[in-house]
Amino acid sequence: MKLITSDLNIDFVEIENQHRLAWQKLVEDGLNYEIKGSSGRVKLLYEEIYKYKRELLIGKPAALRLARRNIERVKSTLPAGDYERYNIRSKLQSIFNYSGLIESYLPHWGAYKLVQQLNVNSCVYCNRIFSFTLDKVDLARTFNKTKDKKVKRKILKDISSSKTRPELDHFYPKAKFPYLALALYNLVPSCHICNSSLKGSRNVDFDTLINPYEDDFDQIMKIKVKFRKEAEIQKDIDSGKLAGQVKDHFGYLLFVGKLESFDLKFERVNAADSIDNTKARNHIELYALNELYDIHKDHATRILKNAIRHGSGSARDIFARHGNLFHSEEETRSALLGTESNPDKINQFPLSKLAIDICSDFGI
Repeated sequence: MKLITSDLNIDFVEIENQHRLAWQKLVEDGLNYEIKGSSGRVKLLYEEIYKYKRELLIGKPAALRLARRNIERVKSTLPAGDYERYNIRSKLQSIFNYSGLIESYLPHWGAYKLVQQLNVNSCVYCNRIFSFTLDKVDLARTFNKTKDKKVKRKILKDISSSKTRPELDHFYPKAKFPYLALALYNLVPSCHICNSSLKGSRNVDFDTLINPYEDDFDQIMKIKVKFRKEAEIQKDIDSGKLAGQVKDHFGYLLFVGKLESFDLKFERVNAADSIDNTKARNHIELYALNELYDIHKDHATRILKNAIRHGSGSARDIFARHGNLFHSEEETRSALLGTESNPDKINQFPLSKLAIDICSDFGI
């Protein structure tokens, strides 16, 4: 939901350095081996991949697009059937060994260390599900030091049963582009629903989707509360059942918990014809965000009832009255929301975008 690289507390230079040091020699050696053992256009393909070896590990999204485009161009010149005949996909999968990345335990560099340093605690595609990283670091250190194979097997079993991390979605799928399997900026921390159930191996134009390392969905789309039955709301206002100032925002049915009285809709912030809006619309459709957020209308109701009860500027007023309980107005707002209120930290807490957008709209 939020541009991953917008978090200024994350040292991406150090992450890139660790990632490159962990994989550079293995990738270079693997590609050199295939180059020496190949000829003709197959050799040209491996040489083209070798040319972009650095980008294929730590290249930013724009560099990855360029590398992918040029590698695919050379691949398209292969004689029919050569890609399968020479087992190029499986060889590239072995060279760009994603299994090695996900099987590396802390404190060594691998999937766990990566997502830990990225400090993302909710799915960056949907912002609906917690995705904490948990690993038995002490056991991992013991595993890496011991020489006893029986002890290693026992430790490995213990580690495997006591760990969790976000899934790493390949923005450009590794099945189609095996040379991008280890690309740092192609690995997106996500939940299982977004990664496997919704995106999976669907045939989509990935260049027209939100890339969380390049695009800030939060700055393109905002969640809006859209109330229904405006005529009935106006009738209640006219009869004195509702105060006039709630006309623009609150429906009477909201007070009695009728979720059918409103909808949650994503609305664009930028111009209608912008490329960003096209990406955002495709993102919403691919990850079924309208349908999934409709499930969370009860959460939106709780936020809205707080808005009605406390009124606009409530966080500021409560902080002024109870400064001994809170360190800042932002912390007060987070307490009212029951989630993170800082827009820069949307990736830290599930449904924080929903709460932040509603509160921004209603002046909480």
